[in-house]
Amino acid sequence: MTARLATGLALLMAGCAHPVPPDAAVSLPDPLPPRPFRLPEIHEGRLSNGLPVIVVEQHETPMIWVQVSFSTGGWADPPGLEGLASVTLDMMDEGAGSLDAVGLSRSLDRMASTLSARAGLDSAAVTASCLAWNLAPTLDLVALVLRQPTFAPAEWGLLRSRRLEELKEADDQPEVIATRVLDRVLYGDAYAGRRAEEASYGRMGPADMRAFATAHLHAGNALVEVGGDTTLEAVLPLLEARLGTWQVLPPDPDPTPTVHPPTSVTLHVVDRPDAPQSVVRAGRFAGQRTDPDHWAFTLVNQALGGQFASRINMNLREDKGWTYGARSSTLVSFAPVEWVASTSVARDVTADTVREIVGEVQGLLGDRPLTEDELEFARRSFVGGWPARFEEPGTLLAQVEEIRRYGLPSTWVEDTLPGIRAVTLASADAAARRRLSADELVVVVVGDMVRIRPSLDALGWPVTVHDRRGRAVEGTP
Repeated sequence: MTARLATGLALLMAGCAHPVPPDAAVSLPDPLPPRPFRLPEIHEGRLSNGLPVIVVEQHETPMIWVQVSFSTGGWADPPGLEGLASVTLDMMDEGAGSLDAVGLSRSLDRMASTLSARAGLDSAAVTASCLAWNLAPTLDLVALVLRQPTFAPAEWGLLRSRRLEELKEADDQPEVIATRVLDRVLYGDAYAGRRAEEASYGRMGPADMRAFATAHLHAGNALVEVGGDTTLEAVLPLLEARLGTWQVLPPDPDPTPTVHPPTSVTLHVVDRPDAPQSVVRAGRFAGQRTDPDHWAFTLVNQALGGQFASRINMNLREDKGWTYGARSSTLVSFAPVEWVASTSVARDVTADTVREIVGEVQGLLGDRPLTEDELEFARRSFVGGWPARFEEPGTLLAQVEEIRRYGLPSTWVEDTLPGIRAVTLASADAAARRRLSADELVVVVVGDMVRIRPSLDALGWPVTVHDRRGRAVEGTP
């Protein structure tokens, strides 16, 4: 017998010498008291042209993060040129001033710096990171990209080819398809319901990008955010020298999205022949982020589907074993808040999964309301994870930019934990009843229609068939 085996047997026998009685109570330790948490301090300043600057200091590592964010995004795409904001920002780091894409990349590599430019539906930004001692030359490149992008036709040809390939790939990605359909149903052919397609990429060119940059990417529409191993006093002169004469125009007005709230449960199906799994989404608009019951609904979502130990995940994954995971989330934009539950399941339980998700909402609002234990578990999960979000200054800067973008109260971040702690079972129940309805949900299913359609029809809700770009199809198989 080896020494390792002998030792293992001895430990096993020792463990068995004093067995725990089967009826013995096993008490879990109480959770540790919450530690006091103070947000990092935000320092604010302005350049001579009025460009606002915010700085969050973090001196633990010699790194600095810089972002110039704009109050624009894909919502500002001209009709027929869907995707222009995204393309314009993508092209800005593909050449600026006398540097082509390769020259810009090499300049960054020599300093171990990074620089990128991206746009989403509601946002657009040029972001850079660098070692603290390379801040000045890195800002030189940031300013060059912001003020002298070249929009080289050759680079646009390469990017357009990639975008067209991405469209083809997305047509076979069920999660992307489901999102397209849900957005199309909730927003129609506007705001998030608009998508870039081959035709819009075919129409646009460098002249359109220059026009978009001139109209939207200027100092009057921008905010500079800096985080890391620096101070406001140190960074303001560096920014003034590079951006103090940057053109200022009136800021973009906020968009006013047109939305189409569901008035009943509707099923929207996309055929994906022979798919072994179905992707399921269920969503609706759920109030405004600035409503007084925002924090209460945050915890309602945590308990319903926003964490591993939520009702939806415990039902579909742990109890029935139909999925690797099911979640719900709240999506924030200029439109009302979207509440969306999502999962992927084997195709033979597709209709049952839809029924269970709708049933969980029904139960929450009916005979199985939120319990005190569920509320407290959701609260502890949220509060326990909140400080970790601010280990890097970028998170707080992003929160500040979001406050500016969506017109939230200036104390939004500071109010979060007190707001969460103040939620009661009564206020959570009221928020759930005001914001959710099991009778007003848009349900999207992407799967093998031949095999799943009969069981979906049996649910008794109206069914619309869509193509993979989200457009409703006249007639159904």
